[in-house]
Amino acid sequence: MSRIRLVAICIIAAFLMSGFVNPIGLISGPVATAFGISITAAVSAFGFFTFGVFAGYVVSFYIFDYFSFKSVVVTGYLVLAAGIALLYLVNSTVGLFILLFCLGTLASVEGCGAGTLISVNWQGRQRQVILIAQDAMFNGGGIVFTALTTWFVASEFHWASTYSVVGVIAVAVVGIAAITHLEPV
Repeated sequence: MSRIRLVAICIIAAFLMSGFVNPIGLISGPVATAFGISITAAVSAFGFFTFGVFAGYVVSFYIFDYFSFKSVVVTGYLVLAAGIALLYLVNSTVGLFILLFCLGTLASVEGCGAGTLISVNWQGRQRQVILIAQDAMFNGGGIVFTALTTWFVASEFHWASTYSVVGVIAVAVVGIAAITHLEPV
């Protein structure tokens, strides 16, 4: 059962990253309206998220040398969910830029952690299958989160509503991680 939970943690990381990336084009209009900026400026704001993803890759080279996988996964996803909640409160573009950078960094560290967990827990064909499942979850997330975002935007919900779904799933991952042995043998 622990292996199944471990697989779930690893493939959900890709699903959540998809939840951040795929809605960007659909929420750019509502972001522009909310912050009183052009759509071009709204789209470019998400460049801070992308730069955060790159920063997360760099952080991932070191963080697992100093902290356990479990603490990084649990703390990271809790902070990620809290950051998503802050999207509802941010009212300046500078605050939005900083928050998107932080969310990108956290999401990236969690994604890199998932890839590392796959690498250290499975070998050969099993590893390949889980990596393919992870990729499929990213692609599936594209379909799910695009549909959700379309519905939220058409229903005139807050622009960060799709991200709140990501936050709820992140909290669920915290629950799974709390009862799963994550440290490599």
